[in-house]
Amino acid sequence: MTRLRFGGVALILVLTAIGTIALVGTAAGAAAVVDDAGADIADVDTNGEEDGVDEADDDGADDDSEASDGDETDDSEPTDGDGADDGDTDDEADDSDGTDDGDADDADSGESDAPATFTVSDVSSNEPVMAGETVEVTVQVRNVGDRAGETEVWFDLDEFRKDDTTVELGAGETETVTLAYVSKSGDAKDWTLTAGTPDDTTSTVITIEEPSSSSSSSGGGGWTSTAEPDFVVTNFTVDGPIKAGETLRMNATVRNDGTARGENLLWFTVDDHTLNETVVGLAPYEETTVSYAHNTSVDGAGEWNVSARLPEDRADVSVDVAALESEFVIDEVTTSDSVTAGDRLDATVRITNTGDVRDTGNVTLYLDEERIDVEGIELGANESTTVELSYRTNSWMTDELNFSTATDDDRAEFATLVNEPAETETPAEPETPTEATDTAATDTPSDDDGGTSNDDAPGFGAVVAVIALLLVARVASGRQR
Repeated sequence: MTRLRFGGVALILVLTAIGTIALVGTAAGAAAVVDDAGADIADVDTNGEEDGVDEADDDGADDDSEASDGDETDDSEPTDGDGADDGDTDDEADDSDGTDDGDADDADSGESDAPATFTVSDVSSNEPVMAGETVEVTVQVRNVGDRAGETEVWFDLDEFRKDDTTVELGAGETETVTLAYVSKSGDAKDWTLTAGTPDDTTSTVITIEEPSSSSSSSGGGGWTSTAEPDFVVTNFTVDGPIKAGETLRMNATVRNDGTARGENLLWFTVDDHTLNETVVGLAPYEETTVSYAHNTSVDGAGEWNVSARLPEDRADVSVDVAALESEFVIDEVTTSDSVTAGDRLDATVRITNTGDVRDTGNVTLYLDEERIDVEGIELGANESTTVELSYRTNSWMTDELNFSTATDDDRAEFATLVNEPAETETPAEPETPTEATDTAATDTPSDDDGGTSNDDAPGFGAVVAVIALLLVARVASGRQR
């Protein structure tokens, strides 16, 4: 049995060795075939003839060279196509791009890039005009900068701004702007008209003439009346009184009582200072209401004369503008209904500033009209605080006392009963000896007593006892001798 097992193992080893030799031989043969084929192809490409010895010797070198050439050709084809031509083209393109870009950048950087700047020229007006008529001003505005921009354009009569507008222009653009102002009856005179932008101004002189009076003329044997508008203020109201810092609102009703349609200027003033101007256009017998709201200053308290004006008519209203003030109001006073004379009376006072501004003030405690305590406070609008006031009562002012707490704006009164202090019990005085005792102490011994002393008398028994002791002592001393 052992021999059979050994024989099997040996057979397996032999077969394995034979198989390995066969595989090695097959692989070597295949490699030789491949090498021969490669050598043949190389010889045909280069020499056109076969050379077995040379093929065998140069197989490795030829393969490496071919592989390298093939790689270079493949890599260059998708990118260049032709190594020499593409290189020149790319260089030219790069140089061309670089030159063009550089030239463009140089050109851009060399050009000026000034901001928008606006000049004015050719200022003209429709003068002469009558007071109450519209002054029309035209002005040419040019943007001499290199950028588009926006600017304000205005015109003034002397130092008074009459109209303004805003224009937007591209670089080098020009626009003619028209501005207007409805003159007033008091404007009749020569004016310096200045038109401008923030960058430039120009001035000229215009004349506003006195208005001509309406007239009638005859023609063909009859009279013909000239139709004209006639504007009047029929109603003017102002909300008031108000507090400084609040809005003042006004309404003016204007009617055209004339026989022609027309335009006129309505303006509102406060103490002859113009607040607002509005051009009103009305047909004959037509009316309209113009409203305006003016925000007052916190420092503008006083009595204001507010007017609605037309060139030939006006209406006035007086308005009281109250100053902003604080108001310290006493909300509550807490105190005792009664105290004992000599004790302290405390009063707690709550105060609120119901006014419009922060302020300082005092809270005072009075007894009748005499000030007995005071505390300073500072409160903003609608703020509150609590103050403690006190008074030391005394024994000579008892009964119900009248107190009050007060600020500059408010007062609160209250009464408190001051009681007299309770009576304290005085200690009882020691009793004096009765008459019987006194008689016994002073009486002398009577005959009935047999001439004996009364030892019960106050102070007498003690003296006798002392004398007796002295006598006994003396006797004893004599016996010892």
